[in-house]
Amino acid sequence: MISILASLALSVLVAVAPPPPEKPNVSDVAFLAGVWHGESEGAAIDEHWTTPAAGTLVGMFRWTKSEKVELIEMFVIAEKPGEGLVFTLRHFDAGLVGREDANSPCVFRLVELVPGKRVVFERIVDAENATRVGYEKKGDGALHSTVEMKRAGKTTTIPFDYVRR
Repeated sequence: MISILASLALSVLVAVAPPPPEKPNVSDVAFLAGVWHGESEGAAIDEHWTTPAAGTLVGMFRWTKSEKVELIEMFVIAEKPGEGLVFTLRHFDAGLVGREDANSPCVFRLVELVPGKRVVFERIVDAENATRVGYEKKGDGALHSTVEMKRAGKTTTIPFDYVRR
């Protein structure tokens, strides 16, 4: 019974989520700007975002565990004519050796935006494989992020909770 009610509530929330504004811009996601820190699965996570400039927000993510860098990401949210906001990222090891092909960054399209509060981007590879990246500003000034990965039809969600440093 509880799971039925939870599913119904989620359906209602998804159904009433506002569509992205017609002409979104990086000032709509300026709430990301700053230095953020958190922990996930026993690892330290850090995310840094610049303030908006020239139609972009630039950021980096670092995941460290036992004083060892597990992953670094470099990313940009940019205003693209005819496309709106686009989130592009690349994964690296500690020596900045890329994990993706040099000409194939991960490109995500805007699917949800509540200016100043929430943003969600999606990258669809095919019907069985997709990734969503979302950020939400919390009432206490914290930042919540989720990475939702669909691989071979199975979905895994990884939450990240940050506080401003």
